[in-house]
Amino acid sequence: DTLAYIVQGFAFTAIVTSLPALKDRYELDDTAVGLVNLGVVVGAALGSVLADRLAVRFGSRIAVTTALTLQGPALVAVALGVPFPVFVVAIVAFGLGLGASDAGQAMQAVLIQRRIGKSVVGSFFAAFTAAGIVATVVTPFSTATALGMTLTVSVAAVVAIAAASAM
Repeated sequence: DTLAYIVQGFAFTAIVTSLPALKDRYELDDTAVGLVNLGVVVGAALGSVLADRLAVRFGSRIAVTTALTLQGPALVAVALGVPFPVFVVAIVAFGLGLGASDAGQAMQAVLIQRRIGKSVVGSFFAAFTAAGIVATVVTPFSTATALGMTLTVSVAAVVAIAAASAM
């Protein structure tokens, strides 16, 4: 379960820290960036509902795996600089995976905590935060390369896909 928190922290922060580059890539104004963020948030809300439905039927592990499976290809699309309409679909799909992962991870954390009989949720959030710090530090360095933010978001995509496969 820690792996899912690490993926989530890195991927979310990679997207957030890449917003200036995405703004430039698609020549977006501030209103459009706000709408892109809204797409992530609406996707995340729907993802939470999706995680609940999946968890009730198949278990929270499937909810997390599905979420990471959604995030990976969405991050690939964002990294590759696809046409803007495809980018919008990808960013909403990322949000869907983000919300499903958040909800599924929380379910998993509670189950683990109950099973082992001690508080561990804080350590999961510490892993999330540590991964976010890494992404925050890595993004400025990647933007200084020829690949730009594509490098950070691609790493997030690979990690998400690998994590989904490992779970």
